[in-house]
Amino acid sequence: MSSGRGVLDINRTSSGKTNPSKFRSKQTVRILLALTVLTTFFVFIWKTIQRLMHSKSLLFAGLYPFTGAMYLFLVMPLATCFAFPQDLPSNVNPLKPKDYAFLVKKTWFAMKRNNFKVEGKDL
Repeated sequence: MSSGRGVLDINRTSSGKTNPSKFRSKQTVRILLALTVLTTFFVFIWKTIQRLMHSKSLLFAGLYPFTGAMYLFLVMPLATCFAFPQDLPSNVNPLKPKDYAFLVKKTWFAMKRNNFKVEGKDL
């Protein structure tokens, strides 16, 4: 990381004006809250699919793989930000849809460049 590039292709600046531990804990809380919201949303979807399977048809079971893949697709950026909090820009809040879309885009394009492996130096 000698080039000053972070995990999410963000230029790092080391002005020393912010306390990294304070910043990290604030961002970590935001990431974990976004993960909780996302997981809760998908749990409701899966419970709805389960109810539909019992009341309507077992064909609704075919929705599980699609929703599971979508969940993994949407959770990966949060996991990346949680693993590399120092590379998350200070103005990015994963609870905002625009910022979350930014994280999804940056994470998946970086993973694509590295054969879908997540490493700090490549994102």
